Amino acid sequence: NENRVWMRAYYATKSYNGDPNGNRMLNSLYNKEDEVLTPDVSLSETTRYLLEPHSARCFKFSYGWHGTYTWEEHNPREPFNSCMGNNTDYQVLGLKRLENTFLRYIDIDERLSAVCENYYYHPHTYWVPTARIMKYICEFVKYPIIESLMKSGFEQLVAAKVLNRQENKRYLNWEAVRLTDFFKTLKKPEIRILMNEDYQMRFLKAYSEMKKACGKADADMCRADLKHYGADKLMVLLSIVKEYKLNYTKAKNYLKKQNPEKESAGLQLWKDYLDMAKRLSYDLKNEVVLYPKSLQKAHDEVSATVSALIKEKQAEKMCELTKKLRKRYSFSWRGLEIVVPESMQEIIDEGKALEHCVGGYAERHAAGKLAILFIRKQSALDIPYVTMEVSGTTIRQFHGFKNDRETPLTQNVKDFVEEFKSYIKNPAAYKKNKAKEKKSA
Repeated sequence: NENRVWMRAYYATKSYNGDPNGNRMLNSLYNKEDEVLTPDVSLSETTRYLLEPHSARCFKFSYGWHGTYTWEEHNPREPFNSCMGNNTDYQVLGLKRLENTFLRYIDIDERLSAVCENYYYHPHTYWVPTARIMKYICEFVKYPIIESLMKSGFEQLVAAKVLNRQENKRYLNWEAVRLTDFFKTLKKPEIRILMNEDYQMRFLKAYSEMKKACGKADADMCRADLKHYGADKLMVLLSIVKEYKLNYTKAKNYLKKQNPEKESAGLQLWKDYLDMAKRLSYDLKNEVVLYPKSLQKAHDEVSATVSALIKEKQAEKMCELTKKLRKRYSFSWRGLEIVVPESMQEIIDEGKALEHCVGGYAERHAAGKLAILFIRKQSALDIPYVTMEVSGTTIRQFHGFKNDRETPLTQNVKDFVEEFKSYIKNPAAYKKNKAKEKKSA
């Protein structure tokens, strides 16, 4: 009716093998021209859609155990599984019935073709999305602004949403009723400029960000810079200009001076340099800092400083962790002793010396997710012997040279691990029992 439309989707199957005696009917199709073969047709419903103004509901048929089935509501989606293609290889029947409903102006064939033909594909996209009929219908129902967009030549924006799920909410308001309210960052004259662009979404993003970064924007300049830098690198440049409050023209000239042949080549290097300088609290209002004479040299220097700072903080963190682990796991028994590593490098070196993979555990040890402990002979505390992984009071694993493949662990090591296991479960009780044993002896 006027404000409610049901759409139902089916798999249709034809069987030509209805003769109980085998393929006689199928063979007769080729032998007798006057015999007509009528197939058995079965329909299996998969999806139902309930469409009302501003509302599109989707119900999928779901099989359960022991032959049971249910209808489950989902976000609007295509009616068939991905193995069936999820594209236009299904037919929508009864479209004329929409003439007396709120969907009378949807014009599926023409509008959907326009969406697909005008969609801008990224050059690095190796797959080509095809028309999703039901997805388009559901979006049309939920967002009436789509009708105005299609009539005004903004099929690309609709296609980005329908085909690629890109709503671009930073720039577009899909709940809007009028086009002037739909574009969050554009005025009427700018909307007309966008209408004539070949790659509308790319231009809209760049032009909107240019206005934020520069306070004003020129459509011709935006068009030229898009062509010169490419969409992704231009957005990086605009983010630099906006974050560090730079002059846009001066920023472009600086990049050109650093690399006259291809100024965009140093763009990411400059961004990394500025981000590290900010981290080190450099004076980013000083133009000498903002525009270093040799960008590569300045980048390398500040990178070395940041690396040193990270190592320093890491060392401080490891120092605190080592104190904590020593307090918890310090233990010695029959000539063996637990040694707690003081740095990630010590764990890496342990792995190299014993030719096993403990080096890969160094970061998790530093993060406190597990504890790597060294079992050493008390007569040679600096020489790697056996490595142990512990989590709380649980010993996960312990291995010597080449994970004990060539030389099995001694019984003394195994006994030591059992004693240590008893100790970490309840240190106070362990010490008390040992004191009693000593006294008895």
